[in-house]
Amino acid sequence: MIVASGLTGGDATPEPGSRIGAGIVLNADAAPAFYAAGTIFMATGRGGYVGLVRVEDGRLDVAAAFDPAFVKAAGGLGPAAADVLGSAGWPVPPDLAGASWKGTPALTRRPVRVAGERSFVVGDAAGYVEPFTGEGMAWAVMSAAALGPIAANDWYPGLAREWEAAHARVVARRQSVCRVVSRVLRSPRLTGLAVRALGLVPGLAAPFTSALNHPAQPPT
Repeated sequence: MIVASGLTGGDATPEPGSRIGAGIVLNADAAPAFYAAGTIFMATGRGGYVGLVRVEDGRLDVAAAFDPAFVKAAGGLGPAAADVLGSAGWPVPPDLAGASWKGTPALTRRPVRVAGERSFVVGDAAGYVEPFTGEGMAWAVMSAAALGPIAANDWYPGLAREWEAAHARVVARRQSVCRVVSRVLRSPRLTGLAVRALGLVPGLAAPFTSALNHPAQPPT
């Protein structure tokens, strides 16, 4: 059996302090020209961060991660996004606060296990980290590709250990990089220091980008 039931599936439980996700796509005429095509915009604030990018038809795709308490204090997902963009000094789309946002459960989760008797857990159900680096879909695709050759075998107990090792190699190590980034972003002081350091020495980001972009090794 393969368990691919998303954030609410498997036995992964939210970590304390986990943020929630949110997203919406705004019509092209509701998006300020400031958010030009070909650029990913990321704004961080006291209660989370907001990413914006133009899609092919000109609409503006907006995704965010917020502390639940921040959303409650702001009065909802839209007002929380407007707060973060405003604090960054960026234009707030006029329809942003009142738009119909889609939210997610708590994002960062750790599973008790990713394999059991004749079962394998894959994708978001196998553990998830607040995806500031935008790798959420990539993790799911990579883990599915790695599981294929293992799940194709006739069952024997060693397959569970094989999947645990493959998942750690292909996905868990990459998630650890994203975990470090997300923790830095929770501290305005550390975020400011990191931005200034990268502005002076862009090469400091090389170890992180290399870890994120290095091709996954196939199962052995």
